[in-house]
Amino acid sequence: MTFFRKLWFVLLVFCVLLCSCQGNITDSGQTEQPEETTKEAADVFIIQNRKTDYKLIFGDSHEKNPRASASDLAGVFLNNCGVIFSAVAYDKTEASEFEIIYGRTDRQLSIELADAIDAYPKNTHAWGIAYRDGKLAICTNSDIALSEFCLQSLKAEFVRDRNFVVKENLWHIFTITEADYQLMLEKEAAEKEAAAYAERVKQIEILKKELAEVDTAEYGGELLTYLADAPKPQVYPKKGQHPRLYFTEEDIPGMRAAMEDPDNAEGVAAFMTYVNMKTDGKLPEAKFNKNRRDYNDTFMNFNAEPLTAIQSKALYYVLTGDELYGWEAICAIKNFILTLDIQQAAAGSTGEYVGRTMVVAACVYDWCYDLLSDTDREQLLRGIETRLCHPGVELEFGFPPKGFGTVSGHGCGSTVLNSFHTVAIAIYDEQPCWYEYFGGLYFSAYIPAREYFYGSGVHSQGTWYGMARFLSDIKAAWLYMTIGVELPYAEDMAKVARSYACNVTWGDEIFASGDGYGVQVSETRLRDICLVSAYLFDDPVARAIAKETYNGYGIYAAGHGGLKALEFIILSSSGIKPVENSKDHLPEILHNGDWLGQLITRRNWAVNSAVTQAKIGQRTFSNHDHQDHGTFQIYYKGLLTGDSGVYELYGTDHWRFYHQATLAHNGLLIFNPAKHDAAPVDANNDGVIDNRVRYWYSGSQRYTGETSKLETWLTSRYDYGTVTGVKYGYEPDGETAKYSYIAGDITKAYDTDTVDYVSRSMLTAYTGDEEFPMVFFVFDRIDADQPNYKKTFLLHVNGKEAPVIEGNTVTITNKIAGSGMLVNTSLIGGDEIVPVGGTDAAGNPQNFLINGVQCNDPDGKTDEWGRVEISPAPGNKSDLLLNVMYVTDLSQTKKLTPVRVTSDNALLEGSSVAGITAMFGTAREKITANCTFNTSGSGEMTYYIGGLAAGTWTVTVNGKEIASTAVSEEEAMLTFRAEAGSVSIERRI
Repeated sequence: MTFFRKLWFVLLVFCVLLCSCQGNITDSGQTEQPEETTKEAADVFIIQNRKTDYKLIFGDSHEKNPRASASDLAGVFLNNCGVIFSAVAYDKTEASEFEIIYGRTDRQLSIELADAIDAYPKNTHAWGIAYRDGKLAICTNSDIALSEFCLQSLKAEFVRDRNFVVKENLWHIFTITEADYQLMLEKEAAEKEAAAYAERVKQIEILKKELAEVDTAEYGGELLTYLADAPKPQVYPKKGQHPRLYFTEEDIPGMRAAMEDPDNAEGVAAFMTYVNMKTDGKLPEAKFNKNRRDYNDTFMNFNAEPLTAIQSKALYYVLTGDELYGWEAICAIKNFILTLDIQQAAAGSTGEYVGRTMVVAACVYDWCYDLLSDTDREQLLRGIETRLCHPGVELEFGFPPKGFGTVSGHGCGSTVLNSFHTVAIAIYDEQPCWYEYFGGLYFSAYIPAREYFYGSGVHSQGTWYGMARFLSDIKAAWLYMTIGVELPYAEDMAKVARSYACNVTWGDEIFASGDGYGVQVSETRLRDICLVSAYLFDDPVARAIAKETYNGYGIYAAGHGGLKALEFIILSSSGIKPVENSKDHLPEILHNGDWLGQLITRRNWAVNSAVTQAKIGQRTFSNHDHQDHGTFQIYYKGLLTGDSGVYELYGTDHWRFYHQATLAHNGLLIFNPAKHDAAPVDANNDGVIDNRVRYWYSGSQRYTGETSKLETWLTSRYDYGTVTGVKYGYEPDGETAKYSYIAGDITKAYDTDTVDYVSRSMLTAYTGDEEFPMVFFVFDRIDADQPNYKKTFLLHVNGKEAPVIEGNTVTITNKIAGSGMLVNTSLIGGDEIVPVGGTDAAGNPQNFLINGVQCNDPDGKTDEWGRVEISPAPGNKSDLLLNVMYVTDLSQTKKLTPVRVTSDNALLEGSSVAGITAMFGTAREKITANCTFNTSGSGEMTYYIGGLAAGTWTVTVNGKEIASTAVSEEEAMLTFRAEAGSVSIERRI
């Protein structure tokens, strides 16, 4: 709506007000006022359109110096000033009287009026107040200077009428036509644009002059022509094409549209914060920063904020074509490179800081390519090659980098996988040797490894480090897919972000796996991987997870490891919109097969649903991966039992012998006393005990060093287990989970001189009973090398409350996390049940005990109470263990009593509880023989029989054949519903 249309609407309101007050405008412009509003004090008449910013205020002076009344002036206004930019009031001396406004009380308007005229002399009697573009113009009947001020404010050449006589007093009231007003605005806009353009040209010339004064020699020596040998890349960047980092010319319209999309407002605002940040890129002198541990002491001047601003300005140039931002980015990145000084960084982090700088330099090179002269390009190339990558910079793998792994380790982090590859693609036209090496390496080593391990639909390094490493991986995929590479593992890679979302139990808690810092999900990391995944694979569910996980888009992590607001703009260019609720599209049962072998099961996505994680783990990657083969975690209204310990420093005793070890998980220990020293022996020069591996030995699974290459990882050294059965099912609605079963042989996870055979079977079964919603069965067989080797079933207590042990039953609560309770009954193998945790008599924590000695993490965290150790009586070389758990509410007073069930030939062992009977094979081989067992009670129950060989199995209950069901080699389980009583199963080929 134009100004004048709005103003005529105001006038209409004014007329209505006049009529409602029964006042009549005379031919002379006078208005008869209602008697009750005629006062000795001042009189105010206000017209306001509350839907706009236009407010007209009319007033007169006090009775000692009478002038035209407000209503008189309003009449003149209507009769003579069809279009006006002013509203008339009077001085502040009577402002306190401005409360009665035609029968309305409005103190706030009085205050606003008083504030508006506060800066002017009190002996001035009448005022006009004009609001335009946030500026205030004043006109008066007694101050010509102020009138002239108002006139200039309204651009004198457009003003038509200037003077009106009201009761023989001269008033300066200015009017302007609609057409002239539009011309005035257009002229003002043109003048502003011309001034702004002139200023930009001036600033650009200043920047160019500054750049011209820098000697190319300051950026380093001659350019490289060779890096190192590598196989030839299968795909090359298209020569002459810029931009080609993260987006191409075809993506720019989508990015511009994303900038205008209201759904992206917060991300755009964060982006513009950096675009408008003032920086010349020059860093201050390096300084020493003492951190909480020597490990993190630094002496450097790296600063991510200006670096992010530089990259944002370069992108803004692409989006708008405003050269000033492009030149600011070019000049600032050159200064940043020249002044960057990293003398000491946290261990292994120099490459991170240098790498971030390399990425921004590469982006400026690519995105502002058309602005760069040959000299500019050469200076940037020299700066990258000889100032950022020169021998004096302590890059972890040197330059050219070598000796790094492409399966795990820092070779799969951002420095090698992102930074070097970003530069290689950006500078390919001028410096092809970079891409020949790094591109060749990506095709020959990285792609084959990922084609193999993404078959599981998850990253190998857990839920904390794994997300960080996956972000590096998927950003590399982003780089190469942008230049046209078709990744063979793209379909499997697209599953990973959703898999991580399924690890989230509820809210901000996650099933921790791998090195990490507890159960709290890293929302930033989950958001980041989902944003990239949504963009690359057109996944609206991943986009929804990102939106739901991180409420709002503020200032993004400035580090290279996390996404920045500018990347959010690019990732929004496809226009992919999130689904309304991601959980409506995520599975209730997630099966990560292949090398992993893991099930995450939830009844549904309701807030209090019981959730389990059951893992066999067929191979290990080591590094940040754990010795957690054959383990489980249980969540119900809070984490009740799961992983323990904390990752603080790579290489500490707590990290190596507790947090990473089986001891910190719900797994099995087999203690070989021949591998243990009860006390440390002589310390070496570094104060580290020579026999610490033996001193901290706990019976955990064997430790394998970090994986380097795919061919190494595929050897038997990293083979830790075999999934022998996996099956899961839903209720008739096809969505509500009913059960999940996974079993495996994990013998290879242990030392060959300690065990002969170890297997574990795990079953999650939902009851349909709200009071006891889920039962979890764990059946183990352990054949130790010697009968005196102690066997231990571990059950961790993740809350701070001590467990309650009564006979063969253990009750665990986690009141801090929620109101759930876990009750475990040891039906077989629970001859000794011992709590290990809490504090000793002196108040010292005992939650990380290894053979009676506390193995604290460096920061001394004690968030978890400890664990319960359940062991069979000693003396048997082979033992079976059966533990049956159920979840219920903390206030529950009723109890379930699991009953042991054994087949006639002892080939099946199991339990009946809550209308469920679960049976498991006891032999090393899958069962082929017929079996019969009896269940107590009456009525129907659901049966699960695991460990069966492939074939058709006939089920007979109470003498009546009820089913003949095929069992596959992969599933190895039979399930059916039947009456309680005598059950026989028979295999028929």
